[in-house]
Amino acid sequence: MSWCCFASPSWGTRRQHRRRLPCMKQEKAPCVILPGFGNKSDDYVEFVKTLEGRGHRCYVVPVKRSDWWKTFKGLGTLNYWTGKLEPNAVLDWYFNSVRNTIEEAEEKESDGFNIIGHSAGGWLGRIYLQEQIPVEKNQLVKTLITLGTPHLPPPKDSFDQTRGLLTYVNNRCENNHRREVSYVCVGGKSLQGKKWREGKFEEWIAYQSYGPVCGVGATWGDGITPLQSAFLEDAKRIVIEGALHSPVSAPSSWYGSEGLIDEWIHHLQ
Repeated sequence: MSWCCFASPSWGTRRQHRRRLPCMKQEKAPCVILPGFGNKSDDYVEFVKTLEGRGHRCYVVPVKRSDWWKTFKGLGTLNYWTGKLEPNAVLDWYFNSVRNTIEEAEEKESDGFNIIGHSAGGWLGRIYLQEQIPVEKNQLVKTLITLGTPHLPPPKDSFDQTRGLLTYVNNRCENNHRREVSYVCVGGKSLQGKKWREGKFEEWIAYQSYGPVCGVGATWGDGITPLQSAFLEDAKRIVIEGALHSPVSAPSSWYGSEGLIDEWIHHLQ
């Protein structure tokens, strides 16, 4: 792990009085990383290297790709078919992993930490702060940054792919924010959705992805999440031109890649 070391000059009233203070380690708040739906912890290896290279120690919530199959247990419930799923019913295993990771961070980081949620990890982070983390520990969370997160539930006339999860989150987090936490939402503007044969294949995929999320396929986004769904009211908003959604399919041009990360990393504490 690399840490930047700076020397601060102290100036006297005359030039010959200039001296250099002892080199001091500039430590920054660590980050707890919440993987997105379908992702595994190893997808963020390079992301962690980039963050640690800039002075942020990292704790990635341990998730295997196969873990996401556990969410399909909701298929056997009435709430799934009526679009009224609640997160604890299908994502309890995820929250347990988040809790264990945060407890590990708490043991080592007495001054607090940031949370970075990628994709669904962003709204999972929101509901975790709202319902899961003890109130007395809220002050430990400095910043929640969401990367390509579809925060808003789809229009009522669209099929809700989350089967009510996002509606639940937004109802429970009606005020959107914990006062103690700084919220930053980052969205990408890289692909405009286009119908079949009207554009490139990836633009058609974007069209298919955006439609169920916000009700409009022919809009801009990161290839998966449309821009209009990526932001919360009153949160800091950042739009990154050219940012794609996933570290798996676009390792050199997603939110956490070298170059693009500098568009938002300064909001970490």
